[in-house]
Amino acid sequence: MTFDEYKAFMLKLLDETYSGKGMKFDIKSSDMKLGKYDFNKIIVHLYHPKTDALILTQEFYSSYINNHLYTAGLNYQDENLGYIMSYNFMKSFK
Repeated sequence: MTFDEYKAFMLKLLDETYSGKGMKFDIKSSDMKLGKYDFNKIIVHLYHPKTDALILTQEFYSSYINNHLYTAGLNYQDENLGYIMSYNFMKSFK
């Protein structure tokens, strides 16, 4: 599977995971460089079905490194903790 195929697969998988459950969510995907590696970042926001309050954020970072698929996932409810985890993950590639 190519990296572009994997990115499309992940988006489809996440969309299908949450679409059929009646959950409110949004998904964003972007490409980025971390160190010398090309990464794809997917962010999923899950919302409370009655209040629309944000209840969970998921971040997935994927890349092929030395011909092996590498994916890291971060899950958080507190945006400040999410910022710290994301920052430290990205900083680890510098």
